Amino acid sequence: MGESIMARRYRARLAAERLQERLQADEAAIEELARFRAAWLDRGRAAAALGIRPRTLKQWQLEGRGPAPVKLGDRRQSRCLWAQADIDAFLSDPAGYEARKHAAGDPAGEPVADGAAAEDHPADG
Repeated sequence: MGESIMARRYRARLAAERLQERLQADEAAIEELARFRAAWLDRGRAAAALGIRPRTLKQWQLEGRGPAPVKLGDRRQSRCLWAQADIDAFLSDPAGYEARKHAAGDPAGEPVADGAAAEDHPADG
């Protein structure tokens, strides 16, 4: 014998409730992702917000200038993101932002001179 109509309706209602819960969870995840994307910018979006080219932002990063990025990982080629709040602070007062960054001892704000490595390890002779 087959399943009763009431049992089928009950199972359908449970399935619909589970689907609704998953949709709500997905919507929450999408909203969280949108907030994250608004708060953190990749190099291209950060450069656009600053009104410069991505290559210029990369050069600033190497020189320790401008808003400090957050590196995702410990490899040399790891991706970097910039906080929208840091970009806004930099745009509102570039000189003040740089001064605060240097005062805080931000290592990105203190680039090492190219010749430093050669001075640390003199050539044999």
